[in-house]
Amino acid sequence: MTDPFKLETCPAKFFVGRKREIDQFSGILQKIADRENISHGLILHGREGIGRRSFLKQIESIASSNGFLVIRYDVPLINIEGYFDVISNELDEITKPVDKKKPITKPGKKAPLLKSSYEIPDMSKYIDSFLKKIVKKLPKIIKNIQGNKFNKKGILIVSNLVERFIILNHDNAFDVLKAIVDAIKTDVKNPNLPVLFLMSVWEKYYPKVRYVLEDFHEIGLPTLNNADAIELLDKRADAAGIKFSEEIKENLLRHSGGIPLYLVYNGGWLYENRGDTRELGKDVWFKAEGGVKEGFGRELKELTEDERKILQSFAMENANFADIDIIARSIGAKSEDIKPILEKMIGKYLSKEDSVYYITLDSFWIYLRSSLGDIAVDAQARGLIKVAMNLAENGRLLEDFQFEELERLRSDSLTAGLVSAVEHIANGYYDIAMNYYNYGYYNEVFKFILLAGDSLVKVNEKEKAANILESFTEKFLEKGLLDYGRDVLINAIDVNRSLGEPEKVKELINKLANLFVEKAEDCIKDKAYPLARANYTQAKKYFEEINATNEVINVLTKAAKTFFSNNEYFYAWQFYTNLSNVYAIQGQVDKAKDILEDSIQKFQNLGLADFVEKLNRTKVAIEGGSS
Repeated sequence: MTDPFKLETCPAKFFVGRKREIDQFSGILQKIADRENISHGLILHGREGIGRRSFLKQIESIASSNGFLVIRYDVPLINIEGYFDVISNELDEITKPVDKKKPITKPGKKAPLLKSSYEIPDMSKYIDSFLKKIVKKLPKIIKNIQGNKFNKKGILIVSNLVERFIILNHDNAFDVLKAIVDAIKTDVKNPNLPVLFLMSVWEKYYPKVRYVLEDFHEIGLPTLNNADAIELLDKRADAAGIKFSEEIKENLLRHSGGIPLYLVYNGGWLYENRGDTRELGKDVWFKAEGGVKEGFGRELKELTEDERKILQSFAMENANFADIDIIARSIGAKSEDIKPILEKMIGKYLSKEDSVYYITLDSFWIYLRSSLGDIAVDAQARGLIKVAMNLAENGRLLEDFQFEELERLRSDSLTAGLVSAVEHIANGYYDIAMNYYNYGYYNEVFKFILLAGDSLVKVNEKEKAANILESFTEKFLEKGLLDYGRDVLINAIDVNRSLGEPEKVKELINKLANLFVEKAEDCIKDKAYPLARANYTQAKKYFEEINATNEVINVLTKAAKTFFSNNEYFYAWQFYTNLSNVYAIQGQVDKAKDILEDSIQKFQNLGLADFVEKLNRTKVAIEGGSS
C-alpha cells in the first residue's frame, strides 16, 4: 500500500470537496460541447498547496467521461519556445493510438518559436502564423473525432505551470493564446468549435495572466471548509489504519488554514510519530504538536551546511527553480562540486527537468523564502498589521498615514499576486474591525470589514468573505445601525452571487428588502419623506428581483397609505399607481381598477383634481390594455 500521507497529486479515492468548482467546470464544458458563443479559454488558479494538480486530474477525468478528448501538456522549463509546436503536434496525432504517435523531436520546426516581445517586429503577422498552424486544422480534426469511429464531443487542452511563461520572459504566449481562442470563437465558417484551453496558474501570477486573458472563464480554488477538511483527514487516516480524535482534527484544522497539503503533511507527521498507537488522542498530540507547529521548519533540521546553502540560494530566487550554474554562483562553489549534492536532494526536496532543478513543493519554497530568503512585502505586511492591531486593541484609531501605507501595501500585494501578504492584511483588518466594534467606533468597523471582505474575495477566499460580511451585518443590526447593516449585506449578496449560491442570495435579498422597509418606517417617523420614498422603492426593487409578488404588494400598499395619511399626496399618488400596475401585470385587472377607484375617491374628497386626473388616465390605460 502506498503511504496514505504521501505528498503527491491526490488519488481519486482521497479527493474531497470542490463540488462548486466541479459544477462550474462541468457547466462551461457543456456550453463548449453545445457550441455556445462563450470564451474557449479557462484559467484555474490557486495558492501553493491548494490542490490544483489534484483538481486538474479530477476534471480531466470528468471531461473524458463526458466525451472529450484530453490533451495534457504542462509548460516546460526547457524548450518553452516550442510550446505551441508541441500542442500543434498533439492535435495532429490526437486520434492515433499511443504507440503509433510520432513524438516531436524539434519543437519550433513546424510552428513559429515563441519569442520575447522585443524580438518580434510585427505582432499581427507573428500571431497570424500560429493561427494558420493551429486554428485552421481544427475543423477537420473536430469532424474526425465526432465521427462514428471516435464519437467524441470535443477537445480539452490542459496546461499546468503557466506562470513559467512569465518567469521565463515569454509572456507573449498569452497574446498568442488569446488570439487562438478568439479565432476559434469567431471563425466565419465554423464558429465556436468544441475546443477548450484550460490554463492552470499559481495564484501569485494570476493577476498578470488575467490582465491579458481578461475574457477567459476563471475558476479559483479556495481553502477547504471544515467539513471537507475533516473528510480528507478521515479518508487518509482510514487508509492508514488509524483514527484521529476530534481534538486532533480540530488542532490540525487550526494549523493547516484549510490548505490540503498542510493537512496531509501535518497528519503524516502525527502518523509517523504515533508509536504503535492506532487511536490518536491527547497523548500523541502532546508529544508531536511541536513538530506540527514547526511545519516545514522540521525539514531543515537535518540539513548539511552545503544543503542549507543550496536551499537558501533557491529562497533568494524569484521562482522555485534554477540551473546548476546559478546555484553554484550564488553560494560561491563550482558546478561540478555541487552537482552530487543536488542529485542527492532530488526526491525529498528537489526535482529536475533536464538541466534545471526546482523545489518540488511550492509550499516548501514559500517557507524557504520566508525563513531564509527576502520577501520584504510579506514581512512589512505582518509588521504594519501588528502595529495597527496594538492600537486597535487599546481603542486607538490608526493615523491617516498608517492606513494609507497599509492600503498601498495591500494594493501592491494584490497586483503582485502575493496571497500571503494580502491574507495578513485581510485578517488584520478583520481583527481591527472586531476591536473597534467593541469600542463603538462603528464607522471604522464599517470601513475595515468591507476592506477585509474585498481582500479575501481577491485572493479567492469568497466563502470566508461572505461569512464575515454576514456576521457583521448581524452585529450592526443588533446595535440598530440599519444603514451600516444594509450596506454590508449588499456586499455579502454580491459575494454569494459570485459563489453561485442562488438560494442563499434569495434569502439575503429578502432580508435586505425588509431592511429597506424598516429604514423607510424610521424615515417616516423623522418626517424625512423623500428618503422614506427612496427606501420603499428600493424594497420594491429587491422583492421584485426574487419574484416575491405578495411582498411587493404589501410594500406598495403600506407606502401609499402611509404617505396619504401623512399628507404627502405626491408620493401617495405614485405608490397607488405602482400598486395598480403590479396587479394589472399579474392579470388582476379588476383588483387594479378597485385600487384606482378607491384612491380616486380619496383624492376627490380632498379636492385634489390633478391627482384625480392622473389616476383616471392610469385607469383608462389599464382598461385599454385588458381589452
